[in-house]
Formats: sequence, structure tokens, C-alpha cells
Amino acid sequence: MKKRVITAAIMLAIFLPIMFIGKIYMVLLVSALAYVGTFELIRMFSIKDSDLFRYRYTVPILSVLGVFAVYFSTITEYNLLVPYLVLTFLIITSIPVIKHKRLADNSLYLLFAVFYGGIMIALATSNRFLDDGLKKFIYILLTVTMTDTFAFFVGITMGKRKLAPTISPKKSIEGSIGGTFFGTIIPTLYVLLADVALFGDLDGPTRTILVILSTFILTIVVQIGDLVASKIKRAYEIKDFGQLFPGHGGVMDRFDSLIFAGATFYVVHSVIEMVQALL
Repeated sequence: MKKRVITAAIMLAIFLPIMFIGKIYMVLLVSALAYVGTFELIRMFSIKDSDLFRYRYTVPILSVLGVFAVYFSTITEYNLLVPYLVLTFLIITSIPVIKHKRLADNSLYLLFAVFYGGIMIALATSNRFLDDGLKKFIYILLTVTMTDTFAFFVGITMGKRKLAPTISPKKSIEGSIGGTFFGTIIPTLYVLLADVALFGDLDGPTRTILVILSTFILTIVVQIGDLVASKIKRAYEIKDFGQLFPGHGGVMDRFDSLIFAGATFYVVHSVIEMVQALL
């Protein structure tokens, strides 16, 4: 526990100032996280196919490029994400042609590593660069933190029924309900009190209802992200994806819930903006 607390304090001391400053400093930080996260996934996949191990340093570079593609697509009118995705697909799927001894399905593992460890992280953190991005990013972090925290404490104090015993035996239905409840209420109050513009110019009861509903859905996504990461680790019989953060594991251990919730928010926000532009 002491190690976890110390690591958490150091992470906050580094990440929070960069989050508030934003700009290229956050892009560089996210690029580093995307590189390490992709590296962790490829290393894990190589447990069952050692041939993948040779790509652990080179393929993560594509994730770094993905971070910049998402960043520039967010702050400019030029959508670089689609060309980047096509180029990445062509590069990774061409490897079996060049390396004919390699199984073609290994390209799927590399694509998954880049998408999950790179693109998803990039989308999740690019919320910081949206209009009123700092408040929106704090909202996402608050939803993730409150859901995880209260799911843990309610679970250890009141948990009796297992939520997903074959995936994560320590998680309980009671903990999930507690995390969903507080993970919805607290961020919703933050949005209303801090006047965070989640839905454009909407106001009044309609805005409040939409904020509650969207936050509720986001708490579910947070928990799904956690379970997905647990399922993957269980399939490969590992405790953690990595050891970058002592007591917390690796990048994909520490940011699994944020990746899912943040990427979901980014996509939903983009759809809302598109619909509003058409109306």
C-alpha cells in the first residue's frame, strides 16, 4: 500500500501540471504513454508467439504517430486520423508478405496493440484539446476516479455477490452499483456547478437529464474497460501488463478505465457536434 501511495503521489505531481498546461507538453506525455502501452501489449502477445517479440520496439512508433494524428485532427480542420489509420493498416498487414514465415494472424495482434495502446489513449486524452477541454477532461477523470474508488470501497465493505467471478473475482455487484451511483452523482454535480458545456447550448432540465444519463453510461463504460483489461490479462496468465508504475502495474493497468471512458466521450462529443452542425 505504501508503494502505491508513493507512486500515486509522484504520478500526480507529474501528470497534473502537464494536464493543466496542455499543449504540446501533454501530447509528448501521451506519446510516451502510448509507446509504452503498445510495447506492453506486444510483449504480452509474444508470450504465445515469440515472433511478435521482435516488433516490441518498432511497432509502438506507429502509436506515437497516431497520437499526433489525433491531436492535429482535434485542433485543426484537417482530419489526419483516417489517412493515418489506412497507412498503419497497410504497413502492419504487409509484414506477412515480406516475412512469409510469420503467421498472417499476427498482424491482427499488432493492429490491436496499436489501436488499444495507441489510438484509444490518444482519443481519450485529446478531450483536453476540445473547446473548454480542461473542464471536460476533469469531468472524465472525475467519473473514472469516483467510479473506481466507490466500487472498491463499497465492494470491500458490502460486497457479497460476485460481478464477474471468472474475470475479476474481487469485484462485486454491490461494488459496481456503488461505483455507478457515486460515479454518476459527483461528476454530474461538478458539471452543473462548474458550468461545463457538455451539450453545447442546451440548458435547463433537458441538460440536467442528459448530463445524468451520459455520466451514468460513462460509469458503465469505465467498469467495462476495467473488465476487458482483466480478461486479457487472465487469458495470458499475467498479473500486470507492466511495471512502469510500482504498485500500480503498467500503462495499460493504470489507464484501462480512462482509455475506454475517454475514447467513448471523444466519439460521442464528435457525433453531437456533427449533428448540431447539420441542424
